[in-house]
Amino acid sequence: MHNLSYHSFESEDEVTQLQKSLMTWFHSEKRDLPWRKPFEANPDPIAQGQRAYEVWVSEIMSQQTRISTVIEYYNKWMTMWPTMEALSKASLDDIHKVWSGLGYYSRGTRMLEAAKIVMDNYKGRLPDDPVVLEKNIPGVGRYTAGAIASQAYNKPAPLVDGNVIRVLSRSRALGLDPKSKRAVELHWALAERVLLKSDPGDFNQAMMELGARVCTPQNPSCGTCPIQAQCRAYSESTNALKGGPFNKSKKRVLENVNPSAQCELCLPLGDETDIEDCSSFMVTRYPAAIKKKAPEEKEVLVVIVEIESTSDSLPSKYLVHKRPEKGLLANLWDFPHIPLSESLSMETLRSEDILFKQLPLGGPHPIKKRKSLGSVLHLFSHIRLTMNVEWVVIAGAVDGFSVGGGEWWAEAELDTGAVPVTLKKAFKLLVDSKSNVSGRQRKKAKVEKSQPTISNFFKPKE
Repeated sequence: MHNLSYHSFESEDEVTQLQKSLMTWFHSEKRDLPWRKPFEANPDPIAQGQRAYEVWVSEIMSQQTRISTVIEYYNKWMTMWPTMEALSKASLDDIHKVWSGLGYYSRGTRMLEAAKIVMDNYKGRLPDDPVVLEKNIPGVGRYTAGAIASQAYNKPAPLVDGNVIRVLSRSRALGLDPKSKRAVELHWALAERVLLKSDPGDFNQAMMELGARVCTPQNPSCGTCPIQAQCRAYSESTNALKGGPFNKSKKRVLENVNPSAQCELCLPLGDETDIEDCSSFMVTRYPAAIKKKAPEEKEVLVVIVEIESTSDSLPSKYLVHKRPEKGLLANLWDFPHIPLSESLSMETLRSEDILFKQLPLGGPHPIKKRKSLGSVLHLFSHIRLTMNVEWVVIAGAVDGFSVGGGEWWAEAELDTGAVPVTLKKAFKLLVDSKSNVSGRQRKKAKVEKSQPTISNFFKPKE
């Protein structure tokens, strides 16, 4: 068995070279992002607190979200609430309106809660201690605490996210399940070991930038990687391609590996490993693959209830209701969702009496039109939701309906309100359906206009 130092950074020279190479690359290649600013030594406490606010907003938004998507939302957010004080006075509905489409809406809810705590308990300035941040600020975990402390306050706090895990697991050839307790502890220890204490904020950003742009999950750009010389995975891959330091007859990849006493930090080298196939030793085998739990399958009927306006100058109105304060898409406005089951199926819901009992409308009410618009899929992190969408047009005026917990919104309000993507996907089916009908009507009218009418035959020739 090889020495466990193979999976660590024992040499100070190696750490120094990694830091130097990575920082040189970062200062040359880093993306220009609206929240990315160099740390200023001894800044004014107010300016320091403002910097912490900007880092916090960007980091919360960036969780599980592409940076290219975050930029627009970040700019919109900072225009609405440029300071912690301004955010603390915001309404939850306004928060959700700005957040709409970004996903994981509870993040916005916790940010409002956190802003009020920071104003009440910390004089409007996020703490500079990562332990205090993680303990006392809602929505701030160990990673976000490290980002705020290092980038805004220059504290030597490491951080570990998915990008950093990938960089570290490849650089040290770690074969552990990255979600396991031991792997988590080891990655944090390695992140602290290589951290550049004199410039922790930029170093942490450099590690994340490297994982996002070079050391990617698939097709990493190893040829341009600034820390290639410190990467065990790259070395293993290169040696395998050269027919190097692994003995095929003993099925080993590393020198001095005893197959019967394999290192517990290495990837398992079992019968499934094809020694003849060099792709078995590619960089992308790190970090170890995680068996993901299959998402829960759910199916609902989404009912778009419309009251058509009796005036050409007034828009139609659509029934929306506010979702519960806790749970999926909490506090957002959505069309009514009816969960489907054996006892409440699509077939059962064809009955108008049963349908209206499931809606916050009372009834039943006279239906002018009812049409199935098809189905659309929406994926949450843990749920695969199939939405069967129906369009129901009912007769009457908005004032004539009692909607418990619901409201009637015009299309413009659906565009700007605090609504989830599920509503937008369902409504698109309706818009497309109406467009197709209008298109067919225009085409029919055009054809009919081109056909001679009987009166044409009696017009005198000129």
